[in-house]
Amino acid sequence: MERDVLSRWRGRSLAAGWSLADDWWTPEVDVVAKAVCGGCDLAQACWALGSARAGAGGVRAGPGRAQDAGPGPVTPRGPDPGRP
Repeated sequence: MERDVLSRWRGRSLAAGWSLADDWWTPEVDVVAKAVCGGCDLAQACWALGSARAGAGGVRAGPGRAQDAGPGPVTPRGPDPGRP
């Protein structure tokens, strides 16, 4: 299921305008996917991802990009509303 979460999340992020396709993945992305699939501490995983993105100089994702990319990993738990 983690691969499905990652695939859908990445696809939605790119569709929503993530401008650096090769720069989307970080190790923290996997941690978020594992938290979603395993029912672990999602808040802590998302905090780590945000910190990693900010630590990369903040150019990877501006405030709008962070919002665009955020909802993707939580959607697979319910019906897919088809929103980017």
